[in-house]
Amino acid sequence: VPINKLGDYKKSKEIFEKVLKIQENYYGNNNIQTMTTLINLANCFHQTGNYKKSKEIFERVLKIQENYY
Repeated sequence: VPINKLGDYKKSKEIFEKVLKIQENYYGNNNIQTMTTLINLANCFHQTGNYKKSKEIFERVLKIQENYY
């Protein structure tokens, strides 16, 4: 079961933020490889009511997709 499906979104957010740092260091800031982590992180923000931050991250995902596809 994915950690964000267990309902502990605060803990999930912390983990996804750490994973994202690792991925960005390895792949760069706007790489297709980071999209799943960004989506999971955006969902955590959404689930905790931080819709503004969630939207910002989803907009970043959209830009990555537009550049990749």
